[in-house]
Amino acid sequence: MLRLVAIVTMILFVGCSGAADNNIIIGGVETSTITIGDLRRDVVGSASATLPCESVVRGRVTSSDREDNFYNQLVVEDSSGALMLCVALSNLSSYYPEGLDVSLRLDGLEANYYRGVLQVGTVALGYTGVGDIESRQVIERTIRRGDSVEELVPQRVTIEELELSECGRLVQIDDVGLVSSTALAEGRPLADATWQGYALFKNEAGDSIAVRTSKYATFATERIPLERVSLTGILEWGSYGEGPECYHLVLRYNDDCAPMP
Repeated sequence: MLRLVAIVTMILFVGCSGAADNNIIIGGVETSTITIGDLRRDVVGSASATLPCESVVRGRVTSSDREDNFYNQLVVEDSSGALMLCVALSNLSSYYPEGLDVSLRLDGLEANYYRGVLQVGTVALGYTGVGDIESRQVIERTIRRGDSVEELVPQRVTIEELELSECGRLVQIDDVGLVSSTALAEGRPLADATWQGYALFKNEAGDSIAVRTSKYATFATERIPLERVSLTGILEWGSYGEGPECYHLVLRYNDDCAPMP
């Protein structure tokens, strides 16, 4: 509840601020013309696509760059799925905090998949995926901010229940324990493992899920708890180090790893 109060206060502050950066903040959400799930399945399919006219989705923000584990990425989720908007803005959590109602007008933007997540942005030059939206005019046209903020409730699932179509969603995985970490120097004990890089967790049945953490995250050098924990984050799919592919989570902040009660 305290976090929700802080978010509402933040919205009021941003809405009243006269800072130049706030010129990009446009209010008044638009009516959706398609769900994110339908956009993923019927428009983009399994390949990249240029999104057609009148492609408007509406949902709530689930990502946060407050602790620097997300960069130029705004994840929005509706009841059918999630997508990641790639936009060249820092401090996105100040403008579009978690739980905020937003609409995204995606006409003419590029869509592609990265680590199973549907990303939307501009044409990428020289690499796979999409590029960040840099034009302020396009940002203003694309993102509309509503007045409603709701406390997020992540989808609580088991590792066995995860599906590739759910990549991008905010999910919670309970009762897992750390088994390895790419941040460990050879010969170092598991107790020295930190978040930076990839950390592998398993449940009692031996099913694996990894956590991917940027070296720029404020908690990158924090020790990973060795007790059984609950993990909350944005769902991805990828390889663990040089190992096989599995589901991954990207935590928003250090508190997304919590001890089991």
